[in-house]
Amino acid sequence: MSTAVLDYESDLDQRTEERCRAQRFVTVQTLDMPEQYTFEALTEEISDSGGALIAHIALPVGTHLKISSGENFNAMAEVVDLRWSDWDRCGMVRIGLYLLEKNGEWPI
Repeated sequence: MSTAVLDYESDLDQRTEERCRAQRFVTVQTLDMPEQYTFEALTEEISDSGGALIAHIALPVGTHLKISSGENFNAMAEVVDLRWSDWDRCGMVRIGLYLLEKNGEWPI
């Protein structure tokens, strides 16, 4: 797992891995919650080892997810971070992900 130093108060971002900020809708499915959820999310940024999604549902850190684009499976990921900065304004949360498994079509 790569190390990321984020200071949300000052917006200091010292991540060194190249990221793509292309925004695409993906289908997300929870895998290890008592009730299984499937929902649409918007990619905020993606890289070879992780990414961030914008969604209307907040998931517990540690939740495992299946991420698909269209009919294609793209990745399995774990929730590692939640950022609530847009919750009061528009009811959306930023979900930080660490990839556990990906196919050849990742990044999306």
